Amino acid sequence: MHRCQVPGRKAALVAWMASAWLLALDAYAAAAACKPVAIDLLMPHAGVMLGEVHGTREAPAFLEQLVCSVAAHRAVVLALEYPRGEQSALDAFFDNPNGSAAEAQLLHTHFWSLATKDGRQSKAWLAVLRDVRAWRRQGLPITVTAYDGAPTPQQREAVNAAFLDDLLQKHQGRAFVVIYSGNVHTMRTLFEDEPELPMGARLSNWDLLHLTMVTTGGQAWFCGESCGVHDWPASRTVPPPTGTIRLGYPTAAFDGVFGVGPITASPPARQAPANHCSRHCLSPNLNMYRPGVAPTVPAGPD
Repeated sequence: MHRCQVPGRKAALVAWMASAWLLALDAYAAAAACKPVAIDLLMPHAGVMLGEVHGTREAPAFLEQLVCSVAAHRAVVLALEYPRGEQSALDAFFDNPNGSAAEAQLLHTHFWSLATKDGRQSKAWLAVLRDVRAWRRQGLPITVTAYDGAPTPQQREAVNAAFLDDLLQKHQGRAFVVIYSGNVHTMRTLFEDEPELPMGARLSNWDLLHLTMVTTGGQAWFCGESCGVHDWPASRTVPPPTGTIRLGYPTAAFDGVFGVGPITASPPARQAPANHCSRHCLSPNLNMYRPGVAPTVPAGPD
C-alpha cells in the first residue's frame, strides 16, 4: 500500500521552511550591519551592567551596537530602567506590525508623557526601542524587560536588584543579560554619602561586568534646576576609543568603562511645556529623585 500524500501539507511545510530560511537570512543581515563591540570580553560573563548619563545620543547608540553584536551570537535580554508597570505597553510596541501606529501608541503612555523628564524619554532612547523592534522582526533573539519599580525612592535599589536577581536566575545559561541604567545604580560600591547600597552592589553574586560611561565632555538633556540642555564635563577617567570597552577602573566601583567620545544632548521624544523641579528634582549624577533638591553639575562616578 502506498500512503496518500497530502499536497496541502507538503506545500505548507515548504512554505514554512522557506519562511524560516528567509528569516534567518534577515537576522544574519541585521547582525552583519552591527559594529562589533568586544564580544570576546563580554561572552564569558552572564551579562553586563552599563551605567550611562541620561539624556545623550551617544550612550544609547553604544547600547544598540552592543545588543546587536551579542544577539548575533546568542539570545539577549535587554533590561531597561523603564517603569515595570508599563511592560505591557512595551510588549504591544514590539508586537504591533504597524511601526507608525506602535510608536504613536507608545509615546502616549504615561512614561513618555511625564512633564518632568530625566533623559530616559529621549529621542535616543526611542531610537533604541525602534531599532530593537526592527531587529526582532528580522529574527534577532532579543527580549526587552522593564525593571524599574518601587513603592518609594528609598526602596528603589533593593526592589530593582531583587527583580533583576530573579531575571538573571530565569535566564541563566539561556541568554546574555544587558542591564542598562544610570551610572550610580550600576556601581559595585556605595556612592559617597548615599544611604542606599546600589543595585549593582546587591547583584555582586552574579558574574556581571560593571561598566560606566566615560566621555570627553559635551552636553546632555535632563532636568536639574531647569529642564533642558546642560553642559557636561569630560570624565576624570581617560576614555578609551569611542565605541569600545576597556577593563580596569581606578576604584572598586566598576570593572571597566565604555567610551562614547564627545556627547550631544538628546531631547525628549515627546515635548512637554517647560517646567522647573518644584516637587522633585532628578539628579543627573545620582539618577534618583530627591525632594526639593536641585542637582549641581558635575559630580558622580566616571
